[in-house]
Parts: sequence; C-alpha cells; structure tokens
Amino acid sequence: MCTRFLYIDGENVSKMEVVNSVNSFLELLKPSDIFVGKLYGNRDSVKAYVPFCLANGLTYVETSAISVSGKNITDMKMTVDCIFDVLYSKDSDFTVTLLSKDCDFLPLFYKLKEMGVKAEMPFSALAQITSFEFLSSFTKMEKNYQKTTSGLDAFLKHNGFYSPKNSDCLGNLFSKIKEKTDNFFPDSVIEEHIAIKTKKFNKSIVAIYGENNIHEFKKIKPKDFSFENVVDSLNITDPNEINRLYVSYVSKIFGYVPKNKSLPAIVLNDLAKEFAIA
Repeated sequence: MCTRFLYIDGENVSKMEVVNSVNSFLELLKPSDIFVGKLYGNRDSVKAYVPFCLANGLTYVETSAISVSGKNITDMKMTVDCIFDVLYSKDSDFTVTLLSKDCDFLPLFYKLKEMGVKAEMPFSALAQITSFEFLSSFTKMEKNYQKTTSGLDAFLKHNGFYSPKNSDCLGNLFSKIKEKTDNFFPDSVIEEHIAIKTKKFNKSIVAIYGENNIHEFKKIKPKDFSFENVVDSLNITDPNEINRLYVSYVSKIFGYVPKNKSLPAIVLNDLAKEFAIA
C-alpha cells in the first residue's frame, strides 16, 4: 500500500494542464494506493476547474480568505500542508507530486528529496536536473539569459514577476529581484533594470506633484525603490491619495491594473502607523 500525495498550485497552471495531469495521475494509481489530492488557489483564479477536481476526489483549499497581507498565501499554505502531511503520514511508503511552474516551490521539492521522499515536480525543468546534469543546465541558463538588462527583463517576465500573480509587488524591488533570480544577475544590472522600469512612473509623479515638490522622491535610488519609500518621500497623508498612487505604481511598473483599486486594510494601517496618516 502506498499513499500518493498530489498538490496543485491552481494559480500557476492552466485548466487543461490540471485536467490532463489529474487524469494521468489517477490512471497510474493501483487499487491498493491511497490518494490524497489538494487544489490550492483564489476562487477567482481556479473556479474553472474546481468542479472537475472535486469530482475526482481532490480537496479544494480556497486561499483568498486567509490572504490579508498581500503575500503569496497560496504558496505558503501549500508548502505548510505538504510538509505537515509528509511528517505525519501513517504510511512509510508514499510519494509527493507538486504541480506548479513556480520556482518558489523548488526549495520544498529539494527538501523533500533531502528527506528521502519520492517527490516529483513535472512542470519544473530545474526539478528534473540530476547532479550530473547541473553544470550543463547552468550553462544553458547563462546562454538563455545573458547578464544584461534585457536578459533580466526576459527572465522576470518568463517567471511571472511582472504579472498579477506577483502578490508581493510593493516591497523593495531590488531585494525581490535578487531573491527571484537567486543572485544570478549583477547588482549593477538590477539597478539599471529598475531605473528603466520605474521611468514611466517617475514621469507621472513629476506631472502630478510638480518638479519643485518632489525633492525627496528624486533622491530614492534604484536599490531603495519600494512603494513604502515612495509614499514616505512624497509625504502623503490621505488614504485615498495613497490608493490612487498604488494603482499608478502597479500599472506603470508592473504593467497591469490591479483588480482591487484599494490597498489591503492591513497594509494601509501599517502605513498609517509609520507615516501618521489620518
């Protein structure tokens, strides 16, 4: 008897990929196997295939209800559940399948392998690499993404950094990019990239507040660029104005208009405490 764990990052795979993967997974089950399947995601992102998953014995874990901080709750919830299930599994024989294209799950995958767990992450090329293949794969990565601003831009777009899937877009851009690229790109390239990406937003600030009223804002270096520092430098005290700035920040830097035009209450409250917003 073997327990087969299946975890699906519903916000990072398509309906067709979910359907095909689940069907293939179920076909490989033996009569004596125990199946534990879970689909994770915001209901707006996964509603197209929730009925299919439920009909095939998976549990749906709706994550928007616990997402109040703008962080990637889906990833964290899925990771915590996986580790808990593995550690407290009553069976000594089990496998874990992670369905996601998000490289943020690679640390979980590698930890499972380190623990001796039979794990697979079929949608991740890096998860398929053996120790003997690593060097050639790294060379291929260098070839695909040159250490230039255009190479960095291509990498970040390909990995969903500039998309609605990046729920942590208000933090320090430099540190977030460093983390996402695992220090592959030089600091100078990241700073130049940020200067380019924020150019349109900076022009809008000049147009709204005037050249003579943004001295502190102009002092923000690419390495320190974040939404919090922008609010602080402009000395904004009106919550409505902060929300308008938030929409402009996301649309001009990340390239999409946020579905919710207001900041999460907890974020606005944190700003209120720090900058004495009325």
